[in-house]
Amino acid sequence: MSGMSGMSDDVRLRYVAETDLVRFFEQEHDAEALRRSRFTPRPREAFMAHWTSSVLGDSTVFVQTVTVDDDEPAGHVVAWWDEHLMLVLPGTDVTAHTAVTPAGDPPSPRR
Repeated sequence: MSGMSGMSDDVRLRYVAETDLVRFFEQEHDAEALRRSRFTPRPREAFMAHWTSSVLGDSTVFVQTVTVDDDEPAGHVVAWWDEHLMLVLPGTDVTAHTAVTPAGDPPSPRR
């Protein structure tokens, strides 16, 4: 535990499990997340189709589940290449895109 009551320092990344998609869908529909991102959440079917084909189904996309405390999913990190830029999307906040310009050759995507 950290100095903040109830907060854990045990934050990890792991491969995305199929059961994580339900949690990611719930996070995309969370009222506070919607207020902060001004993003229109997708219906469940569209969400699952996007994640299974465009995210998990694309070998050039790097995606990991962020976990806290005993493997509890807290969010996700997704990274992909757009020409010479690596775009990183943390969690479900679509306003938080970060572009990273690589120094040298781009790393191989891994899952």
